[in-house]
Amino acid sequence: MGKQLLKKDGFYNFYRSVEEKSSFNVNVSLKTEKYFGTADITLEVVPFRFTDPLTSNYSFPESPVISRGDDQFIDPGSVFYHDGKSHCFYNAIYKSPYLYGGYAISSNGLNWERVAGHDNPLFTRKDIEKSTGTLPSDFHMKSVIYDNGNWVAYFTAVSTRVPFYGQIFRVISSDPLGPWVIDEKAVLIASPDNWEKGHIGLPQVFKIDDNYYMFYSSEEGDVGFAVSSDGISWIKNPEPVTKADRPCIGRLESGWIMISDNTIYLSSDGTNWHSYYNPLFTGQDLKNLNISNLWINTILIINDRFYYFFEGGSNATGSNIYLINWDS
Repeated sequence: MGKQLLKKDGFYNFYRSVEEKSSFNVNVSLKTEKYFGTADITLEVVPFRFTDPLTSNYSFPESPVISRGDDQFIDPGSVFYHDGKSHCFYNAIYKSPYLYGGYAISSNGLNWERVAGHDNPLFTRKDIEKSTGTLPSDFHMKSVIYDNGNWVAYFTAVSTRVPFYGQIFRVISSDPLGPWVIDEKAVLIASPDNWEKGHIGLPQVFKIDDNYYMFYSSEEGDVGFAVSSDGISWIKNPEPVTKADRPCIGRLESGWIMISDNTIYLSSDGTNWHSYYNPLFTGQDLKNLNISNLWINTILIINDRFYYFFEGGSNATGSNIYLINWDS
C-alpha cells in the first residue's frame, strides 16, 4: 500500500492510501500537527473483493435472452435461483393497458422458457383490485424470495401516472404458477412529508438469517432501506442510503452490489455505497443492438457468476430482456 498526494493547498496536505482498484470503503481520519495551521487528512481504503467484469469472462450476447414475443413490453422484474433453476418473475404489457405478471424458468440463466404469459398470467390489475379494493393504474413486481416453503413477491401498486412508484404490497404462493394470494394492505407506504414525497417503489427484499432487508426507491432516485422481522411490518431508515436511478441490488459474500444503468456501486454494509471505476457497458454497445432506452434491471448471482438482466428497447418498438454476465 502506498500514499498518493492528492492536493497541497496552503496549510493542508491531502493523501490517498490505495491498496487496489477494487477497494472502496473509505475511512477518514484527521491529524492536527502541533504547529499552527497544518493538518493531514488521510483517506484509507479498505479492500473489497470484486473483480472487474470486463476482464472476467465478460459476455454480452447480441440477442435478447427473453424476447417479448407478441407482447409489447417486457422487463425482468425479479430473477431468483432456487432448486437448481433460475426463476424469472417478469412484468409485461400485452396490449396496453393489459399489464400482467408472468413467469419463465431456465436451467442455465441463458436459455429461458416462458411458462406463464398473457393467456395464463400469475396475476393482473383486476386480481389486485379483488384483494385490496382498489384498481391500480399500474403495478410492478421487483422482488421474489423463497421463504419457509412459499414464494413471496413484493410489488408496487401505482395510483398515479408515474410508473413503478406508489405503495408496496406483498403476494404469496406455494407454487410459482399460483394461485397467488395478495395481502389486503400495503406493507410499506411512502411518507408525503420527507424525501419519499408520497410515492415509493422497486422493492428489493433479502432474507438474511431471521431478518428481512428491503431496498426501495423514490421518484427522485433516492434509495431507501428498511428492516423487518417477518417481511410484513417494516422499520425504515429515516434517510436514503444513496442515490441511483432505478437500481438493481444483489448480495455478495463481502457485501452488496448495485447497478444503475451502466454504473456499478459496491457496499460492505448496504448503507455506504461507492461507485466502481469502470462502466459495465457503453452507449455504443447499446446502439450496436439498436437499443435506445434502458429501463428496468435485475441481478442474479449463481456459483460465482453474475447475471445482469435489463430491459432494452425503444418507445416505438417495445422492449426485450437482455443479459450481461461475467465471473466474480
